[in-house]
Amino acid sequence: AAACLVRRRTKGVVDAVEHQWKVLHDASMRDARRRADAEVQSTKKFAVEAFARDLLPVADCLEYAQRHSRQSQGTVVSHVAHGSSGTSGATAIAEGVALTEQSLLAMLQKHGINKQDPLGQEFDPNVHEAVRRVEDASVAPGCIADVHRSGYMIHERVLRAAQVAVVVSAQESKSSTNLATQEAASPATDAV
Repeated sequence: AAACLVRRRTKGVVDAVEHQWKVLHDASMRDARRRADAEVQSTKKFAVEAFARDLLPVADCLEYAQRHSRQSQGTVVSHVAHGSSGTSGATAIAEGVALTEQSLLAMLQKHGINKQDPLGQEFDPNVHEAVRRVEDASVAPGCIADVHRSGYMIHERVLRAAQVAVVVSAQESKSSTNLATQEAASPATDAV
């Protein structure tokens, strides 16, 4: 009778342990599936990142060409006033460059890649790269006065930081200039 009682208790303990193991195993499998699904979604979301990074120089060239075209429009107009021809060809090329850039940006946007327009925004070192400091009374200090190279985001991640000129106050600019002058004037000393 004692052996039968021990067997029943042992069976109850074994059943409880097996049940706990099954519950833990099922939870572990659900977690593994959830992590795998999240990784697959992330991989799908950012699969075009390397390709997009390779396309950014093309977007830059189109942007620079369009900017140059706008700057030279005044020159073309003055040549036309003096009897030179060729403006229709220059205008057609400028329009073609603009349409090509729009098409490329639309394709990038379709894949979650967006061009950033930080002009006038407050400088954020997480998405902007300061390449120059400028004084500009029309823009608040700490804001972006000029964009040298556009930045791009892929979904919520920075694909490439925008290279920008950041506005500093006149006082801040003078103090940094004075510091640079002092450093240049003081002799270098080497500790031996």
